[in-house]
Amino acid sequence: MALARWLTNKDGRAAALMARVQVNRVWQHLFGVGQVSTADNFGYQGAKPTHPDLLDWFAVEYIDNGWRLKPLLKRIMSSTVYRQASRPRDSSSRDRRAGRSSPREIDPGSRFPSRMPVRRLSSEVVRDAMLACSGQIDRQIGGPSINTDARPDGRVVVTEEDQPTPTSPWRRSVYVLSRRRWFPTIMSVFDQPNMDDHCTRRESSTIVHQALTMLNDQFVMECADGFARRVLREAGSKIEDQIVLAFRIALARRPTTSELQSSKQLLARQAERFRKAGAGVDEVDQKSLACVCHVLYNTSEFLYVD
Repeated sequence: MALARWLTNKDGRAAALMARVQVNRVWQHLFGVGQVSTADNFGYQGAKPTHPDLLDWFAVEYIDNGWRLKPLLKRIMSSTVYRQASRPRDSSSRDRRAGRSSPREIDPGSRFPSRMPVRRLSSEVVRDAMLACSGQIDRQIGGPSINTDARPDGRVVVTEEDQPTPTSPWRRSVYVLSRRRWFPTIMSVFDQPNMDDHCTRRESSTIVHQALTMLNDQFVMECADGFARRVLREAGSKIEDQIVLAFRIALARRPTTSELQSSKQLLARQAERFRKAGAGVDEVDQKSLACVCHVLYNTSEFLYVD
């Protein structure tokens, strides 16, 4: 309690530093990199802030609002800089003709955000997003952890056996039991931090294992099946309504004309394959729609914040 009071005493130097560090962490979470890129080092050997006056202003407002995060988040996320599009402005050719340097040449590290950087979802959010789309996610807060199991083939999975409650396997990933390097494979391939180390900034890689996992992992397949059952239940029997609802749930938009046509073709092709394999009518509809849902899970638009 004495330490907490010292750190939050608004007239002390410790509070000034703590407020800046917290504001920088929030900025890093929203933009991918903080105003001070070395989030774990605000000393002389750390990086200098890109906008020191702005960092100070946010720190003062954060303290004045009672150290509450919601007003800080609202202020940043309602700003013009946060609401920029991720696509680069189409000015490179004009800049070259005019003899000017492009924004990418001026700021190769994107420290001064002229557009919103494209960010991949973190490992926990990838799993949670698929559960949310399937309608199976258990939003219970608190309680015992989700147990995991290591398989002989090297995978670590969340099983339905030996769980605290029947719906524990579908709880949010923050409740997955952490055992150093032992966490579900679906999370490890998306750069889940090692629990042995102190992680102040998540790394975001793009490797072939991510694509292979999203295409073949049993958990992803199960979520696609649940997603298809949800769409069939909510959209009815009309194929176009099913596709539109699937796009709305997964990507928060309607499909384009070409996407709608491609999805219909995929549904028809997969339905024919399942009929030839001897599947029943209801099973054909569900399995073919699950293929479309699986494709949506594998799109960059689903895995990245644009």
